[in-house]
Amino acid sequence: MSKANILSNKEKSIHGYENQESLTGILSSLLGQGYISDFQQKFRIGHPTASNTAQFYAPFMIQFMDRSRWVIFSTTSMRTDRIKGQQWDAYNLKSLDTTVTKAILAYSPESDDVENFKRQDDKYTTGKEISAIDRILDFDELVKEIKEEALATLEDEVDIPSNTPNAKVGKIWDKKGKSFEKYVAEILQDRQFFAFWKKGKFPAENKDFMHFKKLVDAFDLDATNVIKIETTADKKEIGYLPSGGSPKTDVIADITLSDGEMLQITISCKRSKCDTVSIHQYTADTFADVLAPNNAKLRKLLNDFQYFGNVKDLPPETEKDLKNELNPLLRNLSMWVVGGFGAEVNNKSQFAKYIVSYQTTKDCFSVHKVEDYCNLISTKKGTFGTPFNWTYASKQRGKSIQLKAPVL
Repeated sequence: MSKANILSNKEKSIHGYENQESLTGILSSLLGQGYISDFQQKFRIGHPTASNTAQFYAPFMIQFMDRSRWVIFSTTSMRTDRIKGQQWDAYNLKSLDTTVTKAILAYSPESDDVENFKRQDDKYTTGKEISAIDRILDFDELVKEIKEEALATLEDEVDIPSNTPNAKVGKIWDKKGKSFEKYVAEILQDRQFFAFWKKGKFPAENKDFMHFKKLVDAFDLDATNVIKIETTADKKEIGYLPSGGSPKTDVIADITLSDGEMLQITISCKRSKCDTVSIHQYTADTFADVLAPNNAKLRKLLNDFQYFGNVKDLPPETEKDLKNELNPLLRNLSMWVVGGFGAEVNNKSQFAKYIVSYQTTKDCFSVHKVEDYCNLISTKKGTFGTPFNWTYASKQRGKSIQLKAPVL
């Protein structure tokens, strides 16, 4: 073997080690930020009928808050012979551990094989080749993919493991609550998007701009008549309700028109990977206070449901009576649940005039006036003749009522 080849092999070994070290640092950072709940190096399992309990291997396994897992392989070059071995490991890891939902092959964005990696990734994602490895991504793309998955898994009710540190739980739920709101606020005041819109240019390949366009169209804004759009998703600026709870408004957009007039648009933001999203959570007495404070029968029925927590355990006569009592209040219920109307607020900007929803698995971004949204969901068949699914949040049975709304 030549000296040049020996040096080349040493360099490959060093690069491989550096790749592993880079990924370790990246995953440690994501763990500290709360995007993942755990990660494990040198993840190994075996087939239950085999004596070798560590036959199948991935350099890294990460776990999300919903306990789903990904396995991550790394490489420095696009060698199909090596990838075949990783394919075999990925196939068996996913087959033997059903919590492993995805396998990723990661590489450094500084690799000399970037174009080859991208071509191979395209073969996997378009179905040109059958693969147990779902994606081939550079480190930056991997981080983005992990963050997106972490936030998507938290759109549904997640029972966070009891051993998760409190500080990390706070970070996780903070990301869930603010990420989509911040996104809507940022694209609305994006200067480049604003300039494109003013000039009548529409870069259709830019998904973020198309979301911006959907927003300004829904707000019925005339590009020739708007000078500036400023937004905030800061809870301190929007304020809290007199009760101490959060208002329905997640984003406020202040729009300056050419004649000096100021418009204020208030927006509720909802994002989910499912067809419904948690939209409302209050005590039974708060429901009664807002909907019909003098209706003692409704108050008792609402408290009965809160106690049982679901329709299945509710006595049939209670279900029927609650449906009858809610029937004349359906419009008021929907406007309160979606826009906050009817509740006590500190100022009118805490009522949401629009609702923006994003269904992540269908990549569906929609904008509606709250009144229009309430009209659209009125035909949906939910609990007690309402358009909402009635339930309770994790560990809140008997303490409050949670409603889930359709994502349109």
